[in-house]
Amino acid sequence: MPEALHCKALRGVMHTLSNSLMRQALLITSLYAFLIRGTLEILPVIADGIFTKDAAGVGILTSIAGFGAVVAGITKVFTQSQKAGEIPKFVIASALLGVALIPLVGLSNTWELTVGYICYLGFAGTLSGISIQTALQMDLPDHFRGRVMSLWTVVNVGATARGDDIGGTGRLYWNSNSVLFRRGHWHSAIINSSSKKLISLQ
Repeated sequence: MPEALHCKALRGVMHTLSNSLMRQALLITSLYAFLIRGTLEILPVIADGIFTKDAAGVGILTSIAGFGAVVAGITKVFTQSQKAGEIPKFVIASALLGVALIPLVGLSNTWELTVGYICYLGFAGTLSGISIQTALQMDLPDHFRGRVMSLWTVVNVGATARGDDIGGTGRLYWNSNSVLFRRGHWHSAIINSSSKKLISLQ
Protein backbone atom coordinates (compact mmCIF):
# COMPACT_ATOMS: atom_id res chain seq x y z
CA MET A 1 0.00 0.00 0.00
CA PRO A 2 1.46 3.43 -0.94
CA GLU A 3 2.67 5.58 1.94
CA ALA A 4 0.39 8.53 2.75
CA LEU A 5 1.62 11.97 1.72
CA HIS A 6 1.66 13.35 5.27
CA CYS A 7 3.68 10.35 6.43
CA LYS A 8 6.26 10.97 3.70
CA ALA A 9 6.46 14.64 4.66
CA LEU A 10 6.91 13.73 8.34
CA ARG A 11 9.68 11.30 7.49
CA GLY A 12 11.42 14.07 5.54
CA VAL A 13 11.21 16.41 8.53
CA MET A 14 12.51 13.72 10.89
CA HIS A 15 15.40 12.93 8.53
CA THR A 16 16.30 16.62 8.39
CA LEU A 17 16.23 17.06 12.17
CA SER A 18 18.32 13.94 12.73
CA ASN A 19 21.13 15.17 10.47
CA SER A 20 23.52 17.79 11.90
CA LEU A 21 24.48 19.16 8.46
CA MET A 22 20.85 19.69 7.51
CA ARG A 23 20.03 21.33 10.84
CA GLN A 24 22.97 23.66 10.32
CA ALA A 25 21.87 24.39 6.75
CA LEU A 26 18.34 25.31 7.84
CA LEU A 27 19.66 27.52 10.63
CA ILE A 28 21.95 29.45 8.27
CA THR A 29 19.16 29.67 5.69
CA SER A 30 16.70 31.11 8.19
CA LEU A 31 19.36 33.55 9.39
CA TYR A 32 20.34 35.02 6.02
CA ALA A 33 16.80 34.88 4.62
CA PHE A 34 15.18 36.61 7.59
CA LEU A 35 17.89 39.23 8.04
CA ILE A 36 19.65 39.76 4.71
CA ARG A 37 16.91 38.98 2.20
CA GLY A 38 14.34 40.56 4.52
CA THR A 39 16.36 43.78 4.33
CA LEU A 40 16.68 43.55 0.54
CA GLU A 41 12.88 43.35 0.35
CA ILE A 42 12.57 46.86 1.80
CA LEU A 43 14.91 48.62 -0.64
CA PRO A 44 12.18 51.18 -1.49
CA VAL A 45 12.17 52.24 2.17
CA ILE A 46 15.93 52.71 2.09
CA ALA A 47 16.04 54.51 -1.26
CA ASP A 48 13.08 56.83 -0.80
CA GLY A 49 12.56 56.90 2.96
CA ILE A 50 16.18 57.67 3.85
CA PHE A 51 17.69 59.25 0.73
CA THR A 52 14.57 60.51 -1.13
CA LYS A 53 15.83 58.91 -4.35
CA ASP A 54 12.40 57.85 -5.63
CA ALA A 55 12.10 55.11 -8.27
CA ALA A 56 15.57 55.79 -9.69
CA GLY A 57 17.14 55.05 -6.32
CA VAL A 58 15.17 51.83 -5.94
CA GLY A 59 16.35 50.78 -9.39
CA ILE A 60 19.97 51.48 -8.49
CA LEU A 61 19.79 49.52 -5.23
CA THR A 62 18.00 46.61 -6.90
CA SER A 63 20.56 46.53 -9.70
CA ILE A 64 23.53 46.69 -7.34
CA ALA A 65 22.09 43.88 -5.21
CA GLY A 66 21.78 41.86 -8.41
CA PHE A 67 25.37 42.71 -9.31
CA GLY A 68 26.48 41.38 -5.93
CA ALA A 69 24.54 38.18 -6.64
CA VAL A 70 26.27 37.80 -10.01
CA VAL A 71 29.68 38.26 -8.36
CA ALA A 72 28.71 35.57 -5.83
CA GLY A 73 27.93 33.16 -8.67
CA ILE A 74 31.24 33.90 -10.38
CA THR A 75 33.07 33.50 -7.07
CA LYS A 76 31.46 30.11 -6.60
CA VAL A 77 32.60 29.00 -10.05
CA PHE A 78 36.25 29.86 -9.41
CA THR A 79 36.58 28.69 -5.80
CA GLN A 80 37.48 25.16 -4.77
CA SER A 81 34.71 22.59 -5.11
CA GLN A 82 32.72 21.92 -1.96
CA LYS A 83 33.40 18.76 -0.04
CA ALA A 84 30.49 16.49 0.75
CA GLY A 85 29.10 16.68 4.28
CA GLU A 86 30.11 20.25 5.12
CA ILE A 87 29.24 23.89 4.56
CA PRO A 88 32.38 25.95 3.82
CA LYS A 89 33.37 28.11 6.76
CA PHE A 90 33.89 31.15 4.52
CA VAL A 91 30.21 30.90 3.55
CA ILE A 92 29.14 31.03 7.20
CA ALA A 93 31.51 33.95 7.80
CA SER A 94 30.16 35.76 4.73
CA ALA A 95 26.56 35.38 5.90
CA LEU A 96 27.38 36.60 9.42
CA LEU A 97 29.31 39.57 8.01
CA GLY A 98 26.35 40.44 5.81
CA VAL A 99 24.06 40.37 8.84
CA ALA A 100 26.51 42.54 10.79
CA LEU A 101 26.43 45.18 8.02
CA ILE A 102 22.66 45.69 8.24
CA PRO A 103 22.76 48.14 11.19
CA LEU A 104 25.30 50.20 9.23
CA VAL A 105 22.72 50.63 6.47
CA GLY A 106 20.50 52.35 9.04
CA LEU A 107 23.35 54.49 10.35
CA SER A 108 24.68 55.46 6.92
CA ASN A 109 23.93 58.95 5.64
CA THR A 110 26.02 58.51 2.49
CA TRP A 111 24.32 57.15 -0.61
CA GLU A 112 27.49 55.67 -2.12
CA LEU A 113 28.31 53.81 1.10
CA THR A 114 24.79 52.42 1.30
CA VAL A 115 25.05 51.22 -2.30
CA GLY A 116 28.21 49.34 -1.29
CA TYR A 117 26.49 47.75 1.69
CA ILE A 118 23.54 46.62 -0.43
CA CYS A 119 25.91 45.16 -3.02
CA TYR A 120 27.54 43.03 -0.33
CA LEU A 121 24.17 41.92 1.04
CA GLY A 122 23.26 40.68 -2.45
CA PHE A 123 26.59 38.88 -2.61
CA ALA A 124 26.31 37.27 0.83
CA GLY A 125 22.71 36.12 0.40
CA THR A 126 23.39 34.48 -2.96
CA LEU A 127 26.69 32.88 -1.92
CA SER A 128 25.02 31.39 1.15
CA GLY A 129 22.04 30.14 -0.84
CA ILE A 130 24.13 28.46 -3.55
CA SER A 131 26.51 26.85 -1.07
CA ILE A 132 23.77 25.53 1.19
CA GLN A 133 21.82 24.06 -1.72
CA THR A 134 25.01 22.38 -2.94
CA ALA A 135 25.74 20.94 0.51
CA LEU A 136 22.22 19.58 0.86
CA GLN A 137 22.08 18.08 -2.63
CA MET A 138 25.42 16.32 -2.14
CA ASP A 139 24.35 14.83 1.19
CA LEU A 140 20.75 13.82 0.43
CA PRO A 141 19.66 10.30 -0.54
CA ASP A 142 17.53 10.36 -3.68
CA HIS A 143 14.36 9.23 -1.92
CA PHE A 144 14.53 12.21 0.49
CA ARG A 145 15.68 14.85 -2.00
CA GLY A 146 12.29 16.32 -2.90
CA ARG A 147 11.01 16.40 0.68
CA VAL A 148 14.07 17.99 2.24
CA MET A 149 14.59 20.55 -0.53
CA SER A 150 10.91 21.48 -0.29
CA LEU A 151 11.39 22.06 3.44
CA TRP A 152 14.46 24.20 2.70
CA THR A 153 12.43 26.27 0.21
CA VAL A 154 9.67 26.83 2.77
CA VAL A 155 12.21 28.04 5.34
CA ASN A 156 13.96 30.28 2.78
CA VAL A 157 10.82 31.93 1.40
CA GLY A 158 9.02 32.06 4.74
CA ALA A 159 11.91 33.65 6.62
CA THR A 160 12.33 36.25 3.88
CA ALA A 161 8.64 37.14 4.11
CA ARG A 162 8.79 37.44 7.92
CA GLY A 163 11.80 39.74 7.68
CA ASP A 164 9.92 41.85 5.16
CA ASP A 165 6.85 41.94 7.41
CA ILE A 166 8.80 43.14 10.43
CA GLY A 167 10.68 45.79 8.45
CA GLY A 168 7.49 47.08 6.84
CA THR A 169 5.53 47.08 10.09
CA GLY A 170 8.31 48.91 11.91
CA ARG A 171 8.10 51.71 9.33
CA LEU A 172 4.58 52.46 10.62
CA TYR A 173 5.99 53.45 14.01
CA TRP A 174 9.53 54.74 13.38
CA ASN A 175 11.42 56.50 10.61
CA SER A 176 13.48 54.47 8.15
CA ASN A 177 16.84 54.96 9.86
CA SER A 178 15.37 53.99 13.21
CA VAL A 179 13.79 50.84 11.77
CA LEU A 180 17.12 49.61 10.41
CA PHE A 181 18.99 50.65 13.55
CA ARG A 182 16.52 48.81 15.80
CA ARG A 183 16.77 45.79 13.57
CA GLY A 184 20.52 46.05 14.16
CA HIS A 185 20.06 45.51 17.88
CA TRP A 186 17.95 42.42 17.22
CA HIS A 187 20.48 41.22 14.66
CA SER A 188 23.33 41.49 17.17
CA ALA A 189 21.46 39.24 19.58
CA ILE A 190 20.59 36.79 16.80
CA ILE A 191 24.19 36.71 15.55
CA ASN A 192 25.44 35.98 19.06
CA SER A 193 23.02 33.13 19.70
CA SER A 194 23.26 31.75 16.15
CA SER A 195 27.07 31.73 16.19
CA LYS A 196 27.04 29.65 19.38
CA LYS A 197 24.47 27.32 17.85
CA LEU A 198 26.50 26.91 14.66
CA ILE A 199 29.58 26.04 16.70
CA SER A 200 27.60 23.42 18.63
CA LEU A 201 26.39 21.86 15.37
CA GLN A 202 29.89 21.43 13.93
